[in-house]
Amino acid sequence: TWSVVLIPDCTGDLHVGNASRTYAQSDATKCITVHHRGATNAGTAAKWIAANFPRATSVLVVGTGSSRSSKAVGSHGAAFWAPYLQSVIPGATVRLDSIRQECTATEVGT
Repeated sequence: TWSVVLIPDCTGDLHVGNASRTYAQSDATKCITVHHRGATNAGTAAKWIAANFPRATSVLVVGTGSSRSSKAVGSHGAAFWAPYLQSVIPGATVRLDSIRQECTATEVGT
């Protein structure tokens, strides 16, 4: 039996950012501020996993990419957080994997 915890990459920082940055848009007349909080989000999720599955014996951390231009972006965050999960669930064997999910434009809502 497996339990699944999904941590989507929604702040564009590979699950390791903790900063706010202002970027100029292509026409250079407008700026956008992005709050990169991937480390905070993923770290909170990792602590939740450790608290809710303290006796886990096997943990599979999978990173995914969700677009044709992606090179399994989630794998970077998965690789970063796998050692942390191993440290907070010391009785578990933590394995790391990566998959690339192909999707069409209609599947992502464009």
